[in-house]
Amino acid sequence: RPLIQYYETNWEFLKRISSHLNASVYADVDAKGVCVHVGCDNKQESCKLSSISYKTGISEKFFEYKGRNQREFLYYTIESEENITLGRMIDFDGKRLVVFKKKARLEGSRLIFTYNAGGSVFGEKPISFNKDFIGRVIKGEVIATQNETLRMKMEIDKEQNKAEAYDYPFEPE
Repeated sequence: RPLIQYYETNWEFLKRISSHLNASVYADVDAKGVCVHVGCDNKQESCKLSSISYKTGISEKFFEYKGRNQREFLYYTIESEENITLGRMIDFDGKRLVVFKKKARLEGSRLIFTYNAGGSVFGEKPISFNKDFIGRVIKGEVIATQNETLRMKMEIDKEQNKAEAYDYPFEPE
């Protein structure tokens, strides 16, 4: 379906659209230049994370989602000297987890990282909408019709190829 960026920054638009894909946005700090990933790559090779200590908990997100199993919201807080990126898949305690939170602190001359890692539910985001767009009208011109669909060139489009236009459902009165 059409994606319309309306009075929002590129970052706000990216976060909103990624929420419709049920995915988080992660910065790629290892990339040359500015780079982000939408969602974690479940196909990437996971790494083993050695820990200094760890503890487990059940996320408060459990209460936001109805009909989900409490075990899905189990997460680990892991301390390690290894530096891995957010969104990375790890093998820990016999489970494959995604790192969804990261902190660093200096203890003497040691850099200690604290990670929160859990199942795929921690990469999910609730759908968000552009509140400035709700109730807006965008005028357009019908450029093609077929059965009960129509294609439009909206006033916000500089040009619209008829073959590439979106098929909007249309029901006559």
